Amino acid sequence: MGRYMASRIVRMVSACVMKATHLAYGFFSGTTAIPGCLETSPIADARPAASETADAQGTATFDVYVPPGAAGPTVLIQGLDAGACATSNLVVHHFD
Repeated sequence: MGRYMASRIVRMVSACVMKATHLAYGFFSGTTAIPGCLETSPIADARPAASETADAQGTATFDVYVPPGAAGPTVLIQGLDAGACATSNLVVHHFD
């Protein structure tokens, strides 16, 4: 059984000021359309993990709870700046 995992802090910088930002995750490479954008995510069946509004400096901070059952699989994570329809680099993370 995996150990207890609390929250993880993730920050997105240089986002559109006072616009929505999102953090998405999935377990496999593929493609997910981003509603209202021409941009796509390289994550198959990407799911929302959190949403925040970027502050006056264009920074959004996500405090995401990671449950104990997340230990083991590799997770693909990506940010989305909805104001610019821009995605972050793809992060591949393995929770121990």
